[in-house]
Amino acid sequence: MYLLLKKSIAKGVLLAVAGLLTLLASGSDVWALERVWVGGTSIDWFNNANWNTLSPAAGDTARIPDVNEAGGFFNPTVNNTETIAGLTVEAGGQLSITLNAGTNRVFTINGAMSNSGTINFWPDGASERLDCSGNWTNNGTFNHSSGRVYFNG
Repeated sequence: MYLLLKKSIAKGVLLAVAGLLTLLASGSDVWALERVWVGGTSIDWFNNANWNTLSPAAGDTARIPDVNEAGGFFNPTVNNTETIAGLTVEAGGQLSITLNAGTNRVFTINGAMSNSGTINFWPDGASERLDCSGNWTNNGTFNHSSGRVYFNG
C-alpha cells in the first residue's frame, strides 16, 4: 500500500511539472497581470500609486477606465519609453502619450490595443513611435500630431 501511494504521488508531481514546463514553453506569460489605472495621485504613468497595484511591466496589460477628472482624479500620460503586453482604453477613458523628444522613445504594445475612449499621441519629436504588435481596435478617438505609428502584427 505504501509503495503504491508513493508511486501515485510521484506520478502526480511529474505530471504537474510537465504541465508547467509545457505552459512556460508555449510563450505564455504566466505572471502577467492586468493593471488598472486609478489616477488618484497625478498624471504620471510610472507612479505606482496611480494604479490598482503597480505600474505595468512589460508582460502586463493596462486598462484605462473613465476616472472622472472633475472628481479629482487624473488621466494618465506616458512621457518615456514603455512596453506593455496589451492596452484597453474604456469609454470615457483617456490616455496621452507624449514621449519626450531626443532619444527615439517608443511606446510598445506587444499585443492587442482596444480603444473606446480617447488616445492622444502627441510626442515631442518626429522620431518617437507608437508600436502595436496585435490587433488595433479603435471605436473611440485617436488624435495624432507627430511621431510615427507602426503596426507590427
